[in-house]
Amino acid sequence: MKVADARWTARRPRRAGLALIELVVAILIIALLAGAFYGLWRHGKGKEKSIPAQVKDKAVGVDCQNMLQQTRASIQMAMTDNDDRPPPSIPTDMAQYAKCLETGQPYSYDPQTGRVWCTTPGHEKF
Repeated sequence: MKVADARWTARRPRRAGLALIELVVAILIIALLAGAFYGLWRHGKGKEKSIPAQVKDKAVGVDCQNMLQQTRASIQMAMTDNDDRPPPSIPTDMAQYAKCLETGQPYSYDPQTGRVWCTTPGHEKF
């Protein structure tokens, strides 16, 4: 048993902490993520927006699209209450919310067809 005990005591204990290569790799990964997030590396010649700006634009578009769907749903509910005729204007309970969140412009509404759309450039597809 003395031989086995000698082998275990001859080993050096593993020291705590990071090796230099681990530290360099961690810093490199953090730098790459920060560069991608803050738009330090842009594609093209600076004409494209940074990633946070793209994310913000997408979120505003999704909010506008959601508000249009809610407004259309309120018009559909008003039509069912009114013998399938479109209301003369956007229902009053929805009128205060029926506006583009990016520009604050109220949505356009055609009472003949019941169609609602956003007038903000770039939101035509909603």
